[in-house]
Amino acid sequence: MQRSLYVSSRMRALFWLVLMFSNALFPVASASEAWTQEKVLVAERTEFAAVSLAGGDALIAGGRNSQGIPTASAARYSKGVWAAVGSMSAPRRGHVMIGLPDGRVLAIGGRDLDAQPLASVEVFVPSTNEWQPFGSLQRARRDHSAVLLASGAVLVAGGFDQDIETAPSEILLPGSSVWTLTASQSAQRRQRPILIPLPDGDALILGGNTGASVLASVERYNSVTGQWLVQPSMNIGRDFFAAFLLRDGRVMAVGGFSGGQYIESHEVRDASTGIWSIGVGPSPLGELLQVAQLSDGRHLLTGAGESYTLAWILNPGDTVWQPLPSLNQGRLLHRSVAVPGRLLVIGGTSATGYATTVETWVGIHFSSFE
Repeated sequence: MQRSLYVSSRMRALFWLVLMFSNALFPVASASEAWTQEKVLVAERTEFAAVSLAGGDALIAGGRNSQGIPTASAARYSKGVWAAVGSMSAPRRGHVMIGLPDGRVLAIGGRDLDAQPLASVEVFVPSTNEWQPFGSLQRARRDHSAVLLASGAVLVAGGFDQDIETAPSEILLPGSSVWTLTASQSAQRRQRPILIPLPDGDALILGGNTGASVLASVERYNSVTGQWLVQPSMNIGRDFFAAFLLRDGRVMAVGGFSGGQYIESHEVRDASTGIWSIGVGPSPLGELLQVAQLSDGRHLLTGAGESYTLAWILNPGDTVWQPLPSLNQGRLLHRSVAVPGRLLVIGGTSATGYATTVETWVGIHFSSFE
């Protein structure tokens, strides 16, 4: 997608000054920092979910296996080794996994073996490596979003159950296994919105798709009243995009798809005013991008470009993306998880087929912040 952006000479000078200062603290990656890869059979999957565990481990579960068949299997990464763990009770893909404060992990909603939306929820217990039932949502959901709030509650919003929109969000209070419907949003976010937890305990929901149009709208969930409040919209409607919270409370949205085109831009929401501004400098292009926060505060993005091989990094306090060496294999519908000292890029597919490896990146200054 083509876009134009006028930048004055004064702004250009400021841009390069900030970039030079950022590079002094976090130098640009060199070619020697290539991705390493390892064949991991349990990680050959798409449409799965992944999450970090306490103690530096990681968990993946569900999705489609290398034959394209939905699976209930799960695997755990620990001390550099991947191993199969207990399976969920039934196949699940397109679900969301949320780590709880006590170390357990919820697998929420998604689609079953017949592509029907699920209301069921399961919980993974790390001490036993097994899954247990954990009640059900009030509404079956696919293409939804979920987030852990500062209070320890879990908020689920968006998605749909076949042709029935699920505008009411749901909340799971700490210590409970009962999901409760809460207020509806003003927009019917049927597909792929993103929830972002805010430092004050509230949450934002961004973008997504109504089924007929791509949304730029943003709403804020008030964790005290349980109501949604309309916020200033993004500059561009975004579907299949990535978004995340920056260390200073701002929120960044990047990439996506709209109007039959990939979006090659990023924008940042001011924490005080809620106003979005288009970012300066190069921007990752693509859909279904994965972004993970590293232990030193940087964010690493993977799966960009038409080949799905490009990787970019964002330094703390900065809004300028810098390129990294490319992945060894294109990855779409993959996941990335940061564990102590490294980033794991798992699964996915491209024109060459399913990814049969897990790629690992250990960057400059990475381990010094552990």
